[in-house]
Amino acid sequence: MGADGVMQEEEPIFRVNTGLLLARPTSENINLFQLHVGTLVAALNTSSKLPFEQGVFSRRAGRDYFVCDSLLACDTLRRKIDDTTPRKPLFRTFLPSHAGSSRSSCAVTFGLGRGARFFPQVDPTDSTALFVHPICTKGLANKTATLDSLGFWYMDSDSLRRCPPRPGSNNSLPFCRPRQWRVSSAEAKQYARQQRPWLGISHAALPAYAQ
Repeated sequence: MGADGVMQEEEPIFRVNTGLLLARPTSENINLFQLHVGTLVAALNTSSKLPFEQGVFSRRAGRDYFVCDSLLACDTLRRKIDDTTPRKPLFRTFLPSHAGSSRSSCAVTFGLGRGARFFPQVDPTDSTALFVHPICTKGLANKTATLDSLGFWYMDSDSLRRCPPRPGSNNSLPFCRPRQWRVSSAEAKQYARQQRPWLGISHAALPAYAQ
């Protein structure tokens, strides 16, 4: 499809979510991100208010880069871009992992205010669930709670089990152990089925957790 990178879709407010992206090291991409960083630095130097980085980047869509959401759309747009000078980057967007149960970008946060049954279902063995991004969730505690309710938080860091510093360390940084060390079934769903043979991962060959 000739895209210069991929970004997660976020609708309806933003075209793209800058929380996770993959960009090829092309000259067009380098120029784009240098422009973007320069804009943010200039804004910080002239105002005490932190600019909303994702909003700034989203507003560049259609001007400094282009976005497509399917193979056909990307191929068509690629041909148009190649006829322009200077050539501008093209990013293909992909749906978040919960798109199968809800197309709302903020669906993963609904359960925080409405109850656990409002969290969308995400199958950890599905090909679209290589990661889960808690879009629209602010604050470490809320992000942790969201990922935990979806079954994608693997650290033993809940409020009843504070993470002590690493034994023998010279600092007080928290050291959270994998939850599977204490609860053997904590990641059972992740290893229930093999649906991603193209990743070359053999569940039987995974190393056992050790204390």
